[in-house]
Amino acid sequence: TVTGVQTCALPISGMNGRELATRLWQTQPGLKVLFFSGFHDDEMLQAAVEAEELHFLSKPFTPTALREMLQSMLER
Repeated sequence: TVTGVQTCALPISGMNGRELATRLWQTQPGLKVLFFSGFHDDEMLQAAVEAEELHFLSKPFTPTALREMLQSMLER
């Protein structure tokens, strides 16, 4: 059961996006996690996004792009 959506700006001091998502999922299984950043050099995050394990939105983004991403996440 999905309990909600968590949005997180990257980079995060001391951990990568995949590590943060894993920590969140330990306490909230099924939580949808959306990362956003202007940086695109986190190879582990990119691999997880490509495997459809994580969701990523590149900054800058429009309100419409955010809405569409959230709708897509909640429909899965």
